[in-house]
Amino acid sequence: MMTGDKTSEYHTILTSVRDGVAELRFNRPEHMNALNSELFGEAIDCLSGWSRDPSVAVIVLTGGNTAFAAGLDLDELVHHNADDQDLYNETTYAFYKMIFEYPKPTIASIAGPAIGGGADIVGFCDIRIGATSSIYSWPQVKFGMTTFIDPLSSIVGLGQAKRLLFTGETIDAAEASRIGLLELLVADDALDARTQKLARAIARNGIKTLRVFKEQALRSPAMDPLAGFVYAHALYRDVSRDAQVQANIRDMADRLKAKTS
Repeated sequence: MMTGDKTSEYHTILTSVRDGVAELRFNRPEHMNALNSELFGEAIDCLSGWSRDPSVAVIVLTGGNTAFAAGLDLDELVHHNADDQDLYNETTYAFYKMIFEYPKPTIASIAGPAIGGGADIVGFCDIRIGATSSIYSWPQVKFGMTTFIDPLSSIVGLGQAKRLLFTGETIDAAEASRIGLLELLVADDALDARTQKLARAIARNGIKTLRVFKEQALRSPAMDPLAGFVYAHALYRDVSRDAQVQANIRDMADRLKAKTS
């Protein structure tokens, strides 16, 4: 069911909601979507609202068809005084943390460069779909800066993460797919359609169950195997008692009986 587009008055992002899928599009094309304080603040405000919105089941983060995000806005960084830098660091931390622990599934839909902070955002998302034009780099080391080893190491393995972060090298979409950074690699002209197809398939499964699965995905990897098993079973017991879940099971059983009768 279409919930309708929701437009916003933001300056650095474009947003819409349709069929349970919310899209946040970075919108600084003249700067290849370089990430600045205003963009981070607007994205935090938008995502905070969507986290509580019952019409939103899944989030798509994209930069459009030219650039995902070409890193942090260096012009802004250069002109910061100490107080500005502290505030900027707090804002970037809040945005990254929000993406990392977001209570609903997130998809990064990537075309063109995903560099530095843009590549970090890719790693913080649950699922990554890359176009053949996409490229990836964590060049922070070349500036004498550090970045996040995890979750990148959890996605591609510690060795590959160290290769990328210690060298700052750029990899193309084929290499990103080979090492497991991308779940899906598609032609540029198929990116939007494939992203929407995946997002809507997720959204159809219902917000309540998706939130439980997302919580499990966040917590279970840090548990030992037995604790993860117990935790998963406790969540299963809780959701299996839900009235809607029971109705779904009865509906499936009735349809199976109808097929065999």
